[in-house]
Amino acid sequence: ANQTASVLDFPNVLVNSSAAAVANHSMLIQTDAGDTTVSLDRPSAFDINFVRMDMVVNTIPLPPTCSATIDTATILNDGTGAYNITVNLVPGRRPDSVNHTCSVDLGLIGDTRPQPVLMTQVSPTQFTVGGVVTDGTAPGPYQLTVGVEETSPSNRSSICTVNVTLVSPPTGACCSNDGCATLTQRDCTNQGGVYQGDNVACGGCTCASTEPPANADCATAILLDSGSQVVGNTCAAPTQFGPTCSGVPVNAAGLWYKFQGTGNTMTLDTCSSPTSTDFNTRLSVYCGGDCNTLTCVGGNDNGACGNNQSSVTVCTQANAEYLVLVHNNGAGGDFVLSLSDGGVACDPTIRCVPTGGCCLADSCQDVTEADCATLGGTFLGLGTPCITRTQNPGSTSTDVPVSIPDSNGGVPGVGDATITIGPGNGTINNLVVAVGLTHTYVGDLIATVSNGTNTVTLFTREGGAPNLAGTYVFADTATTRLGGTGLILTTDVIPSDTYMPATPMSDLNGVPYEGTWTLHVTDNAGIDIGTIDSFTFVDVTETANCGGSCSPCAADYNADGGVDGSDIASFFPDWEASSTCADVNLDGGIDGGDIEAFFIVWQNGGC
Repeated sequence: ANQTASVLDFPNVLVNSSAAAVANHSMLIQTDAGDTTVSLDRPSAFDINFVRMDMVVNTIPLPPTCSATIDTATILNDGTGAYNITVNLVPGRRPDSVNHTCSVDLGLIGDTRPQPVLMTQVSPTQFTVGGVVTDGTAPGPYQLTVGVEETSPSNRSSICTVNVTLVSPPTGACCSNDGCATLTQRDCTNQGGVYQGDNVACGGCTCASTEPPANADCATAILLDSGSQVVGNTCAAPTQFGPTCSGVPVNAAGLWYKFQGTGNTMTLDTCSSPTSTDFNTRLSVYCGGDCNTLTCVGGNDNGACGNNQSSVTVCTQANAEYLVLVHNNGAGGDFVLSLSDGGVACDPTIRCVPTGGCCLADSCQDVTEADCATLGGTFLGLGTPCITRTQNPGSTSTDVPVSIPDSNGGVPGVGDATITIGPGNGTINNLVVAVGLTHTYVGDLIATVSNGTNTVTLFTREGGAPNLAGTYVFADTATTRLGGTGLILTTDVIPSDTYMPATPMSDLNGVPYEGTWTLHVTDNAGIDIGTIDSFTFVDVTETANCGGSCSPCAADYNADGGVDGSDIASFFPDWEASSTCADVNLDGGIDGGDIEAFFIVWQNGGC
């Protein structure tokens, strides 16, 4: 009850208490005969509108009507999306309809039954139909049309609609023997995989086993063949500990592999590892044979192939066993390890199998003591090679130090130092170059050595942030590039050592020393500067340790480390005396063929 309103003190009065005028105050009258709108207005305050209508007996026939619902508003379009449609109807009137049929057109969602599909009657006023959306039906919203019809006493009909949206199925990580792939659950099952759940991403450890792999122990390292690739995952591997190799610490999970040396440079890398997992690998290579006393041969973190993957080249000893540890720099994950033989013979500075020179009747071989006894030779002792190579300073630049200016506007800064060598100094045979450098951020620099016609590259924008502050020797016998030390910080300094050049020094073999040689260093990025402190051609003296043995290179017949006229003077007396060493062509006889063979290698500057 309204206890505060005004009231009249007499009955049968209709009043309007609104003081507002309403221009449009129309009335809608709905009947079976149709809708009628009566236009009204109320121009003055407190006006009242009256409408009068005549009522008659309704004889207008009405068809049955329907309303449709579906049990799921969104359905998968991959052949697994099931649905059920329910239709409720109101029978027709005047006269009342008794029997009805109901059908729906499902052709829009790929139904292969004849259309429209007749629905099943479950009660006098309710019908249902079910189905599965055909695989591959285009996703999107659809409106399905339902038709209802009376079969007695007349044949009146009407339609209603139901809305549905088809969606593509979600995807997630699928684990199989091939690793992790992002698939639908159905596709994953069809490929024999294990579905990890909707929207689960493939990560480094998504599909990893919880059991440590067999090669998580150094003693059970997996053997690699040259040219092979293996797949691994470190997620369940234990933390490994071992010597730091080339600045790469060992302090995270890892797996062990092994391979046999060939006497050539061999390369290990993880460059083919999947990019989706972004697993940051490290590589450490050791002499094998004893897991308790590992000797580092080489290592790398973040090599030249990018994507946080690593690559390391080592000079191997023939028949020696090497151990490889693939380990983490952060979270674990999937990796692909590759081993390749570079086919370039080398003399390893670290010998995993102790050897020494074995003096034979007409040659010398670096072998084990047991093998030397088998060959019937004289063993020089462990660690004493057939030939001792000694590096001595040779020709040196006199125009150092030279500044290396900063890059300016994209134009590299240039620093050049030169060495001038006069005539009569023979030809190059496996040149060794020593360069003194001071510079921050080694990754800015490219360095070459050239006589204007022939060029070798020492290093080329490798190594990233570390600094240079020392003397760096470049020789083909080295196994680590300047950018392969594993050092990564701007405070790191690459140590003075012997490094492998970016292009082989042997490319200069046979080129005369005579001329002006230029060390050309360019700074190719901003901020950092430095200097060339020294530039030297290193003389390598080779001393044969088997007293009466022949020189391993016929051109350097007197084995003094140089190829010049003194070798001719030493060769001819031996040839005239039919000495074994004069059998240069190794045909078992001393004749003119040996003179020809000698002069071919002598004129080429060496073997």
